Amino acid sequence: MEQGVKNEWVNWHCGQPIDVWPAPVDHPWVADYTRWLTGPKARLLDSEKLFDGLCGRLTEAGVPIDRCVLLFKTLHPVYPGHNYFWTRERGTWLVPLSHDFDNSERMLVSPYQEALDRGTAVRFDVSHGTETRMPILNELAHEGYQELVCELIPFTFGQTPGITFATKAASGFTAEATALLRAAVPPMATPLEVRAQRLTLGAVLRTYLGAAPGSNVLDGVIQRNDVRRLTCAILLADLRGFTEKAERWPSDSLLAALSSYFELLDRAVRRSGGDIIKFMGDGVLAIFPVEEAGSSRVACQRALDAALTARMQLPSINAERRGRGEEPIDFGCGLHIGEVAYGNIGSMERLDFTVIGTAVNLASRIQDFCKTLAQPVLLTADIASEVDMPLVSCGKHRIRGITTPVRLFAPADANAIRTGSLQSA
Repeated sequence: MEQGVKNEWVNWHCGQPIDVWPAPVDHPWVADYTRWLTGPKARLLDSEKLFDGLCGRLTEAGVPIDRCVLLFKTLHPVYPGHNYFWTRERGTWLVPLSHDFDNSERMLVSPYQEALDRGTAVRFDVSHGTETRMPILNELAHEGYQELVCELIPFTFGQTPGITFATKAASGFTAEATALLRAAVPPMATPLEVRAQRLTLGAVLRTYLGAAPGSNVLDGVIQRNDVRRLTCAILLADLRGFTEKAERWPSDSLLAALSSYFELLDRAVRRSGGDIIKFMGDGVLAIFPVEEAGSSRVACQRALDAALTARMQLPSINAERRGRGEEPIDFGCGLHIGEVAYGNIGSMERLDFTVIGTAVNLASRIQDFCKTLAQPVLLTADIASEVDMPLVSCGKHRIRGITTPVRLFAPADANAIRTGSLQSA
């Protein structure tokens, strides 16, 4: 390509459309690459390893790529997409994207956005280090890169990922190297789309069902009454005064309070090795399977640790709420251990992956007694005998649906839990 044309690209701060690029060459590498991409080994690779394989094979073919970035979107409440990065020095790594990325300057003024706007691939000469309106091109120029190519990867269902290749070679990408890049990208569309859809499906299932239930459904556990028995420690939490607050508080204030409360418990449960199975209005149901914990003692301790961790962080959240002129929130936790039915329950047309059983009902009833006994956390004797923490007996109580009175226990220093000053939590 003549230098004058390349200078014009820099001055105009944009790329050259793909239709003036050299056509793909009849190169033996293309056939080898296609066989690898459609072969049995590549089918087992996830998106990251597939991307790494593409970069490695292009490098082996003599294409002087020094940096490659693959961007594609997924459906996720926190990370709506991923950037896969590859460099010669570091190899491949993943960077999740935030929800505001689409509207950020780095995205709106980027080679990828330029390619989207044009509807075709583009290339940029950055060898002169001229300041452009695209931050990434300025950064690459300062790092010694000479040329960047951005190509689109159209998916069947409307999403259009992009991939960029950058080189530090003094001559940029030759005609043959550019042709190999053009030949390499289109066959990646279908394999990447299949993996992107599975990644999206997995993220949605884990977000709405929980980590373990989501993985079970993704693995094919989808038939009604497809359940298994398991023993687990159960944590059931309930927000205090929710009904009364729902009548007084504006809906946005109520939703914000619920989100803070749910996030608090979710972090504590996941940190302690458990899984939230369900949000039930203002209630939270979480389990800590004995099989995963290795013993009932570990499972019970994990459940108690989660309850204490969440309770200990509540004072700081309430301090922030008071600082904004908002009322504090409070919740109680009931803990029990027992056998549950875990799996798909529901109608032919509407299933729920959940846990049911007497143990779950008992944990729910115990949580109700947190209000009656003015305790932030209550445990049954079954779980109290397994945990390593000073406890006090709260006596025996008749619980609706349970024929025999149930002895309840509470952490000995309940006041320290309320104030967030318990040292062992």
